Formats: sequence, structure tokens, C-alpha cells
Amino acid sequence: SWVASCYGAGTQLDRAVATAPWTLGSSLTLAVPGGGTSTSVVDRVAIMEDLSRGQRVTKYAVEASMDGTKWSAFASGTSIGHKRINGAKNGAAWAHFRLIIKGGVELPANVSLAVFAPCPKK
Repeated sequence: SWVASCYGAGTQLDRAVATAPWTLGSSLTLAVPGGGTSTSVVDRVAIMEDLSRGQRVTKYAVEASMDGTKWSAFASGTSIGHKRINGAKNGAAWAHFRLIIKGGVELPANVSLAVFAPCPKK
């Protein structure tokens, strides 16, 4: 199916999971395969929040970097819910990503960040 081809093992480049304790402004960082020494084209990120204790995140940002030191905005929003998928109009080559929790009713218990290569052409 189209969904499996776009969100399956073939397009998911990497995934990072963080558990509590979080503090506002703390970040979850991951490097795309290659240990951050190479870049991969990424056109969307998926963020997940553990909702077992309710929805907690009220503001977040995802940033991308080529070298892990200079960061550019990739996506932002006001809630994650169970899963939030943020896409870019055009994929770009990046080596590092980070999720920053900027606001919340309470701090989230668990969050994850996954990065995806563009979907295969039909």
C-alpha cells in the first residue's frame, strides 16, 4: 500500500525515543544513518507523544542541521497528540535533527522523533 511504502522500514531513516524526566527547552537529538558524518534527504518528520497520562505538549519545534552545531527551523506546532507528521515542501539533505519541547501543561513522559526519506514514486 501507499502508506506502507511511505512510512515503512524503507523510508524511515532513523528514530529516537526519550523518556522522562524532561525539562522545558530540553531536546531529543538524532543523527541520520552514517553517524552524522553523511546527509540523507528528509522530507518529513513524525513526532509521537505518550498519551497514557493525557496530552501534555502545547508547543514544540523541530530543527535540522548539517553539522550538529548550526540549526535551522524544520517544523513547529502547538500540540503533538498521539502522532504529528510535519512535512517539508521539498526534501533537503540533513545530517542531524532535534525535537525541542517548548511548552506543556505538564512535561511529557515519553516522546519520539522519526525522520523519513521521500516516498517512492508511483
